[in-house]
Amino acid sequence: SVNLGQDWEAIDGNLPELPVNVIIADPGVQNRLFVGTDAGIFYTENGGESWSGLSQGIPNVPVTSLKIHHPTRSIVAGTYGCSAYRLDLDLLTSIGEIADECTAKSLVLKPPAPNPYAGGSSAGVEISFYLASETVVDLAVYDISGSIVAKLKSGSLNGGSHSIKWNAAGENGRTLSPGIYLINLSTPSGSVNQRLMITN
Repeated sequence: SVNLGQDWEAIDGNLPELPVNVIIADPGVQNRLFVGTDAGIFYTENGGESWSGLSQGIPNVPVTSLKIHHPTRSIVAGTYGCSAYRLDLDLLTSIGEIADECTAKSLVLKPPAPNPYAGGSSAGVEISFYLASETVVDLAVYDISGSIVAKLKSGSLNGGSHSIKWNAAGENGRTLSPGIYLINLSTPSGSVNQRLMITN
């Protein structure tokens, strides 16, 4: 609402059909909103036209409260059963991207896009990552039980930015069932994860 509740407009966009427990606006970035749901945090940079999952180390648990501390440009999330988490808002630039400062790290896995992803869509999911130097990588997808469902990349890659398109198919070639999945990028020096939600 922009008139104190006299009229309302839906801003659910591509949000999955999940309970939304809390919503807050970023006072430093116009049209940037965050929602805490029963499956983590989602955010938008266009006032709710499109949403993306925020998976910077937050487990797939209900998020019951969100608070932005504007002086330090950080957001704190309270979860049900897994304590609280804090994220530097300046690491976010736009949906599905990580700020340039992150490239100083040796290993960066960007949030997949689009997220949530409509299973069966011909567009596919874009998975992008950054390597500081040449290394051996394993890029795979796991279900919530920890079982591997798809192997996307394995072998040596040069340093720099990389991107692949994945059609959300499992090892059997069929589109994965709707649900939450974990994308894992592993190297000898460490590993990083991002969550992906697949919808109907």
